[in-house]
Amino acid sequence: MTPPVGLLLVHGIGMQEPGDTLEGFLGGMRLAYGGRLRVNRREQGYAVLEGVGRTVHVIEVYWADLLQGAPVKGTFDHRRLREWAWFPLLHAQADRSRTRRADRLKAAADSFGLAIVAAMFSAGLFGARMLASAVQGAVEAVRESARGRPRPTVRGRTALDRVLDEVVGDVFNYVHGVTGAFPTDDDKDAGEQATVNAGIVSRVAAIQPRFTTAVGRVLDAGCGELQVLAHSLGTVVAFRGLCLPEGAARPGAGRVLRLTRFHTFGSPIEKFRRFWWRVVDGSAPGPGIVDGSTVLGEASGGMKWDNFYSPLDLVSGALSPCSGWPEPLNHRAPGLGGLVSAHVAYHGNPRFVAFIGEALTGERPRIEVPLAARVWGHARALAETLVAPAVLLGVSLFGFVVMVGFAWLVGLAVSRPLSWMGLSTLATILHLYIPASIFFVMTIGDMIVGRADARALHHRFWTRTP
Repeated sequence: MTPPVGLLLVHGIGMQEPGDTLEGFLGGMRLAYGGRLRVNRREQGYAVLEGVGRTVHVIEVYWADLLQGAPVKGTFDHRRLREWAWFPLLHAQADRSRTRRADRLKAAADSFGLAIVAAMFSAGLFGARMLASAVQGAVEAVRESARGRPRPTVRGRTALDRVLDEVVGDVFNYVHGVTGAFPTDDDKDAGEQATVNAGIVSRVAAIQPRFTTAVGRVLDAGCGELQVLAHSLGTVVAFRGLCLPEGAARPGAGRVLRLTRFHTFGSPIEKFRRFWWRVVDGSAPGPGIVDGSTVLGEASGGMKWDNFYSPLDLVSGALSPCSGWPEPLNHRAPGLGGLVSAHVAYHGNPRFVAFIGEALTGERPRIEVPLAARVWGHARALAETLVAPAVLLGVSLFGFVVMVGFAWLVGLAVSRPLSWMGLSTLATILHLYIPASIFFVMTIGDMIVGRADARALHHRFWTRTP
């Protein structure tokens, strides 16, 4: 009888509930094997698959709760984007001896382009927050009116702010929590900020033990083989969990899992290596799993690393080799969706699902997608790809218009008294100069300040030492 295999599911960023990742995976397996698949749910986040090939124990590694709620409130800061945009150039300049001139020029082009995108994003975020605040204010006014209260309750934070803290902020908090590379924040009390930072570090440190605990559950289930399936930021979490520490002890007499497959999809590991290399550094000893001094899993017989990415998934991409690890085999997964949905649509992709199914059970399923569904999927992806940039551009333009309008009002307030005094020429100059200077400070000036802050941050935490 073929021994069972264990599978760990590691989710990515976002506000997720326990069991969501397992449900997405089971949906893909049902698409692959239909009614033949029998699912025995042992407990939340744990299911046993039978009926096709060999038995598979599927265990979800849930960590989203650690980076949600009050501990991460206000941790998203758009200023980090303007700083990190310059990291490719700063990395290349700091390592000139090993970087070709063509690569340095490419890094410079990338950083300038990212700096422009960061400025657009900041303007768009400004406009989006204004829109979200207006919508929330209107909703609150209706609710308070229905309750018979004459004045609405106005809240400072909107749903958009919570999403930024608990979705986009996951990357901020994970990077800072792993490396301790917190930027100096002059806007907050130093003691208060230190407390927040310490909380983030402790919560990020609690992620890895959950991964190790899940490995122990696979051992307890009697499995001899382990595969890992990770998505988005979860691929970084899993990668770190699978990196043997320097000088790790070799397996003793106890039972050790054979680590055979590492499946990544929607993975930003390559981007982490480019921006925040310290997070994924230390892979040289190779893959394996250690809990303290106990070795739980090893890849002594070789391990395969398969990476799936979509051209329209801006988070993902092809991965290059990591020191000490097997070279990742990159698979394009077209047809996932557009710019909005591609990152979260892998479990519905026939090629991806069939590959994972075969790796787990030894039996490759054949998945037929109706022509109408394929046509509809392509049409929706095209619409998303066209609409998403237009929406971002529109919100950014709204933000810029609000900035310019504010600057114009300031210029009007300063110049109008001069006009009343008969100094019309000076009034006109000031009316034009003040809006132009404010706009410059909020755009080009922001990029210049961002580069200066990036240099200081990079020198403190991210410069490679020979």
